[in-house]
Amino acid sequence: MLISQNVSRFKRRFLEVPYTHSSSSIAAVQGFVLAQVLAIGNINIQQYTNDTAYAGVTFRYGVSNRLEMDLRVPFVYAQQNTAVSNLTNNGVQQAFNSTGSGLGDIELSMHYQINKGGNGSPYYIANLQVKSMTGSSPFSMPTYQSYPAGILEQQPTGTGFWGVQPSLTVLYPSDPAVFYGNVSYLWNIGHNAAGTYISPGNAIGFGFGAGLSLNDRASISLGYNQSIVSAPKVGGITPPLATTLEVGSFLVGWSYTLNKSTSINLNLAVGATRQAPDVQLTLRVPYTL
Repeated sequence: MLISQNVSRFKRRFLEVPYTHSSSSIAAVQGFVLAQVLAIGNINIQQYTNDTAYAGVTFRYGVSNRLEMDLRVPFVYAQQNTAVSNLTNNGVQQAFNSTGSGLGDIELSMHYQINKGGNGSPYYIANLQVKSMTGSSPFSMPTYQSYPAGILEQQPTGTGFWGVQPSLTVLYPSDPAVFYGNVSYLWNIGHNAAGTYISPGNAIGFGFGAGLSLNDRASISLGYNQSIVSAPKVGGITPPLATTLEVGSFLVGWSYTLNKSTSINLNLAVGATRQAPDVQLTLRVPYTL
């Protein structure tokens, strides 16, 4: 972050190697319901396991003492394993595996330190992030023609939507700790896909935590992030099974400064809600040119 009025212009790069693992189970009924407890049709249990890893490069430039700009270019590898059990057909199980790799969605961010801060006052930082559609879209991926419908033969490397996210970060130094809080709003811009207008839903997010300095080189951090994602709409209508998602994660981070220009950051996020990824591990190596 900025949090200093004596920072001269600089160029900084970040090498990132994040890994995300998540799993979920979905019960689906193909057919129709005669009563609340009686269904005619096929009852299927679908279990998903997703693994995503990417190597990302972030370029940061200090425009002024208070304004920074970031450009992030990710390269993604994604894998999904799907097991489908048909409970109305003697529990017959099918397995589907798919992968995908390539350029992800490029992001551009700006960070502006609003106030001078310090001397017992918090720092306020305004952020704006814009996410592109440079990665492959899930709507352009081929699907298995045989049962079950809708399972992708190839995994996308992007979300398929533009996204704009303004946010506000508050930092309060209290030696040897720094407390932080963040609120954000993510606007996912809908568009026509396969002849139908799709709006993926927007998200309100917040987070808080603290970083603690152990010595002049090492520090640890603890925090929590939560996002509330509204239900998507297809053709202006919310699908019957679509619901608002609660995505929350506990955060643990470690940082170590190697020298004046290079440091190592390791961050772990553990899912606290059913919709959150089980584990997200990120290794970052920032260095200043």
